[in-house]
Amino acid sequence: MFKIWARVIKDEKIKKQYMCTYTCEFNKNNLYDYLVSICKELDIETPIVLSNHINNFDEFSSVKFLSSDFIDKINFNYLILEQIKE
Repeated sequence: MFKIWARVIKDEKIKKQYMCTYTCEFNKNNLYDYLVSICKELDIETPIVLSNHINNFDEFSSVKFLSSDFIDKINFNYLILEQIKE
């Protein structure tokens, strides 16, 4: 079981956050699926997921999506996902 804490940051302040709990084991190949459901809950666009995002999340349990990772213009500075292990 693990949790992902997502935070939308604008001007170094948390504007939105969401904690999602998963009962299965973490699978780095499913990061995009986790991200889609989290972004839906936060009511934001889903960013593009590159191999470096997956590797960072797998290695450091955290990943930051910058404005350049989104196709459309966003009204925040970045999105952070952090894995919380139980």
